[in-house]
Amino acid sequence: RKGAGVMKTSLRIALIALVSLVPLACDSEESDYEPIALEPDDALTLLSTADEQAAVSLTCPLNEQATKGGLYYPGWTCAAATANAEANLSSWHYRSACNQQVGSDIASPALDAEVSNCIIDSGSAVISVDLCCDPPATVAGVPQGTRKMCISGGTQAQMQAECELKAQNNVDRYTNGTWSTQDYINHWTDPCPAGTSIVPNSQFYVAGSCNGLPNVGVDCYGPGTGSYNWEMQIGVMCQ
Repeated sequence: RKGAGVMKTSLRIALIALVSLVPLACDSEESDYEPIALEPDDALTLLSTADEQAAVSLTCPLNEQATKGGLYYPGWTCAAATANAEANLSSWHYRSACNQQVGSDIASPALDAEVSNCIIDSGSAVISVDLCCDPPATVAGVPQGTRKMCISGGTQAQMQAECELKAQNNVDRYTNGTWSTQDYINHWTDPCPAGTSIVPNSQFYVAGSCNGLPNVGVDCYGPGTGSYNWEMQIGVMCQ
């Protein structure tokens, strides 16, 4: 019986010691935790993951899109800066970006703005924005003269179709880069109004400009016309 009493006493002491160690372990773990002090250049927090950023997309054509980065919002959170940036379509920064990258009128506000990225730098939000811009104002420039070609034969309808096909082949050489804007000017002169310029790769066939020349028969023979019996025009957009 005496031995049993000693065992019970020893067990009780062991349990008390075990219970007392549990809070000590927790206290020790908590006392070792220290906040990490980041240098200003290291204090950058992404607003969203790469997958979320990739999901940001505009619905306007690529040639009407612009981007603007490095916009600082001192003391703002990313959420507040994003809301402001996507609502403030008349921002001078947006109008300037659209003017320089798309050719929009400097007075025209952006049509849409979506924040593509935000970081927090030293307590300030820094954002990048994708923009849908107002398309540049364009007018059609139609040259005064025509270019002439020889179509060797066929019915009137067949020759008309061949003329329009050849005209489109010429257009394609401009729009695919085989011929440059300067080549167009060399071929046609510049038909754009004063104060405007040719929109690159914007050439088009002037509808209805394929016409047979008078007094020229099949096989391009006729008085005073050399070897040409059809004419056409290719216009361009000006902005």
